Amino acid sequence: MIADTKGNWARYLNDGAVLFPQMLTAVEWDGTADADNPSLTLVAWRYGSTPGTVARAVITRSGSDKLRAGDKQEFAVQSL
Repeated sequence: MIADTKGNWARYLNDGAVLFPQMLTAVEWDGTADADNPSLTLVAWRYGSTPGTVARAVITRSGSDKLRAGDKQEFAVQSL
């Protein structure tokens, strides 16, 4: 993360870290409710369970030293 002098995140650099093979992790910024305080969500994207789909899961903390992929959704590739 790179922050400005006020501590605001200017951008996120993802160096290709993954949790599993063929998975991309990312931070999604959603400022639709409050542009000054966007909500940040750590997500993982991977191939879906059927051809032509991708899956998105929200990554959350599980216990003191584990991560959990929950709130899974699948999307047709054409709808992205």
